[in-house]
Amino acid sequence: MFFWIVWAWAFATAAFGADYKVGQKFQIVLSNVVVAPSNPSTKIIPADAEVFDIDMFETEASTIALLQAQGKIVLCYFSAGTYEPYRPDSGQFQASDKGKALPEWPDEYWLKVTSTNVRNIMTARIQLAASKGCNGIDPDNTDAYANPTGNTTVTMAEAIDYIKFLGGIATGLNMTIGLKNSLQILSDVSDTISFAVNEECGFYQECYWYKDFIASKPVYQIEYPTPLPPSASVRTSSCAVNPTQPAGLSLVFKNLSLDGYVSYCDGSSDTTDTKPGDANAPPPRSSKTTVHPHPSTTSSRPTSSKPSQTRSSTTSRPTSSRPPQTTPSYSSRTTSSAMPSSPYPSQTNQPGGCIAKHWDQCGGQNWKGCTVCASGFTCKFSNPYYSQCL
Repeated sequence: MFFWIVWAWAFATAAFGADYKVGQKFQIVLSNVVVAPSNPSTKIIPADAEVFDIDMFETEASTIALLQAQGKIVLCYFSAGTYEPYRPDSGQFQASDKGKALPEWPDEYWLKVTSTNVRNIMTARIQLAASKGCNGIDPDNTDAYANPTGNTTVTMAEAIDYIKFLGGIATGLNMTIGLKNSLQILSDVSDTISFAVNEECGFYQECYWYKDFIASKPVYQIEYPTPLPPSASVRTSSCAVNPTQPAGLSLVFKNLSLDGYVSYCDGSSDTTDTKPGDANAPPPRSSKTTVHPHPSTTSSRPTSSKPSQTRSSTTSRPTSSRPPQTTPSYSSRTTSSAMPSSPYPSQTNQPGGCIAKHWDQCGGQNWKGCTVCASGFTCKFSNPYYSQCL
C-alpha cells in the first residue's frame, strides 16, 4: 500500500506540467469526496475523463496522486471570493476583510480581495493545494463586481488584479489557474489563466464570450438540465455548435449538487464513486441560483438548499436549517436579441424587440442585450457595467 502511494506521488510530482487540450473530457465532483480504490490498478470512472475538478480541502493527497497516476489532470476547487464559516481556516479572517453578506445566507460574506490578510489566507490555500499535488486551482466567486451585493466590495479592476495575484502564486508553485464564470474579465486575464470553468453559458447564451479563448485553451462547461440524463433533443441542441456556442467546449450535464453523476454529449453517462466528506459543511450548491426546466418538460430542476456557489458536501450530511433559496441569481446576462434561441431561453422575445425578465441584465457598458424590462419591473443601475430588472 505504502509503495504505490509513494510511486503515485512521484508520478504526480512529475505531472504538474498539465497538458491542457481544447475539448478534453472532464468530470467535476464537489458533493462528497472521490474515493480512491484500494487497488491502484482499478480505474476511477469516468476512466476516459482527462480532467477532474474536486474540492481542495476535502480530497486526500493520495486520491489526487492516484488520479494523476491514471493520467488525469486534477483541478482543486476553493472559494476565493467569499467567506465560508465552515472552512478550517475561517477563523483567520478578520471583520475588516468582509464586505456585504450574501442576502440569503447572512453568515457568508463577500471578501475584500485587496485585503492583505485575505491574500495571505488565499496564498496559504494555494500552498495547501500544491502540497496535495494539485495540477491547477479552480478559485470560485471572483465575480462580486457583477453582483448587487458584491459590487460595493469588489470592483472589476480589483477582480482582475486579484486573479493575476492568485495566478502568480499558483505559477510560483508550479500550478496553473483557471477562471470560474467571471466572463466580463476573461479578456483581461486570459494570459494568466490556463483554462476556464463555466456554469450554464449554454442556458444563458453566454458561451460566445469564449470564442477567441477556446482557440487555444479549454473551457469546461457545466449545464444543469432536468431531467438527467437529458433527452436526445436537449442533448443535441445543447451540444450543437452555433453563433452563441463555439466548437470545442468540454460540456458535462450535472445535477445542481455536483455529485458523482455525469452525462456527456455522446449520450454516455457515469457515476464516480464517492464517500461522505466534512459533516460540518452545509449541503452543496451551484454557482447559479435559478432553476431552469427545459421548455419541453414541466418538471423543475432539483433545487439545492444553498445554490449560489459550488459547495463540497454529501447527501448524508444533515440538512441545513436555512430555507431553500427562492429568488433567482444576480448573475449578469449577456444574451443578445440577435442571437439564436437557446434550448434554455432566458428572455422573452416580443414583437418590436426583446423584453428582459425580472432579475435579467438590462444595461451596462458594451451591453447588447435587451434594455426594456417586463411590465412591473424597472432597469436599475448597479455599476457602469451592470444594470438589472428589479
